[in-house]
Amino acid sequence: WAKTTGSGDRHVWGWTNDLPDGTRDAMLFRVQNGQVTYGEWDTANWRPTTGGSGLNNGQYHLVAVTYNNTAVEVYADGLLVASGSTSGSKAKAALQVSIGNMGSRDPLNNSINGSIDDVRFFNYPLSKFEIADMYLATVGGSVCMYGYPEYDYNLDCVVDLSDLSEFISQWMLDNRYFGQLY
Repeated sequence: WAKTTGSGDRHVWGWTNDLPDGTRDAMLFRVQNGQVTYGEWDTANWRPTTGGSGLNNGQYHLVAVTYNNTAVEVYADGLLVASGSTSGSKAKAALQVSIGNMGSRDPLNNSINGSIDDVRFFNYPLSKFEIADMYLATVGGSVCMYGYPEYDYNLDCVVDLSDLSEFISQWMLDNRYFGQLY
C-alpha cells in the first residue's frame, strides 16, 4: 500500500547492482505522476511498464507488480493496469534493496513523497485473483476483473434487478431512449 501526494519519481522499492565497469542493473517499482510503474535498467536501456491514474491523491492504494523473468504485470487497487515484457536478465542477486527510496542515489529526488504500509515480496508471481483478494480484504466490496458488463448501471459487476430499476427510472425522463432497440 502506498500513499502519495506529489509528482515525479516516488519509489516504493528499488533493487540495484553496481557493476565493475561503473554501470548498474536495477529494478524499480514506483508511483510516478499518479501512475504505478515497474521498470528495469540494464547499463543502457530503461524498460518501464506503466498504468493506472490518479494514484497521487493522498489516499492509500494497493500497488503491486508480478514478474516471472519474461513478463511483468502492474496492478493498482486490485486490478491489472498494465503488462509488458522484461529483459529476463534480472535473476542476479540484489546487492542493494531499498524500501521507499533508491538508497544512496539522490534520496531527495528518489524517495517516496508519502507513506508505505504492508510491503510484501513473494518468490512466485501472484495471480490477478490473489491480488484482488488482497485489495478486497482491506477495502471490501468487489472488483470487476474483466471490466463492467453492458447495462451494469450501478457498477457492481453484475447486471441484475437493481440495474433494471435504474434503467426504468431514467428511461422516459425526457421522452428519449438511449439504449439499443432490437
